Amino acid sequence: MSARLVTLTALSLPALILTQFFLAGLAIFHDGAVWGLHGVLGSLIGLPVLILVGLPWLSGTLRPLRWWSLALLLIYLLQLILVFLAAGGFSVLAALHPPNALLMTAAVLVILLKLRKARKKAKARTTQDLAPSHAQKQTS
Repeated sequence: MSARLVTLTALSLPALILTQFFLAGLAIFHDGAVWGLHGVLGSLIGLPVLILVGLPWLSGTLRPLRWWSLALLLIYLLQLILVFLAAGGFSVLAALHPPNALLMTAAVLVILLKLRKARKKAKARTTQDLAPSHAQKQTS
């Protein structure tokens, strides 16, 4: 169950980040009031990030994701720091907010690739366990 939850959570993050880019563009080119929604969604993105960080540390089967999930958390925290820098007048540093979102997306994609690789490896192991061994074929 935890591998499925991690997969679904990881799949949701690129969509949420893409939505953030859309909301930012909408706020810039159409209605500045959308920035509020962008901020709320940005805060809510923390929930899937925490799920992706927590489960690999709680489940031995998800151990290969630990460091990438921790990297994702650090990138997300940097994203929040960049917002506070903008509010504090450090707009040049805060301009790294969009590229950092791309870095966050890249980290999630690495997590998804690692999940896929682990799933293929587990499937191959299961298939190998179910196949009759060479010794069994000779005795038949």
